[in-house]
Amino acid sequence: MSKANHRKPTVPISEQTWQGVTWAAEIIMDPRVLETFSSRALAAKELEELKPDEWAKGIAEAFRSRVFSTFLEQAISVAHKDFWSSDPAAALQFAGDLKAPDPRALAIVRAHRRLTADPKGPGWVTLGLFCLARAIAVNAKVQFERDVWDEATFLWFDLESRFTKGDGVAVAKLVVKANRTFFGNNLPEVVGSRMLHGLAEAAANTPFKAFFR
Repeated sequence: MSKANHRKPTVPISEQTWQGVTWAAEIIMDPRVLETFSSRALAAKELEELKPDEWAKGIAEAFRSRVFSTFLEQAISVAHKDFWSSDPAAALQFAGDLKAPDPRALAIVRAHRRLTADPKGPGWVTLGLFCLARAIAVNAKVQFERDVWDEATFLWFDLESRFTKGDGVAVAKLVVKANRTFFGNNLPEVVGSRMLHGLAEAAANTPFKAFFR
């Protein structure tokens, strides 16, 4: 039997997933978001030259992994519990209690309406990727500031570097490994429970991106 017959099944990238990824690319590749990644200083010039559409094409490959796709679906299902029982004010409070006509407040309200109107819409992929990005950045920073570096430190460094460069194939593998090894398969819960906060943070930094229109 050939090696081809032993390859893991891959998931096709739907138009809806692609839309969500392209919206996420505009937000995550914004300088105000990129600067939150500890590894950015090590590849500043490379990241400056990486266009959002190039990042989107690369990171979309992560969704061909059935395990990664399931991971993000699980995180989104956790977020659904909060969104259906909340109103935009719940997210506004995380952005400093903003009020209309502040464009950041309007962006949160519009995005919240988009998300709650369509539980399977591309906006959930966008928000899921952004919140995963924040989880990666936060964990990499925590690991960097530790006195002793270990396996977790290098995994989060590698994951952050691959994520910012749009290496979707590697990101899928490393996210799955981090979830299994360091979170007892509970990372979707962590990411999903932060999505209201993530919505506010994304809007506060990038209120004029397509996702918020």
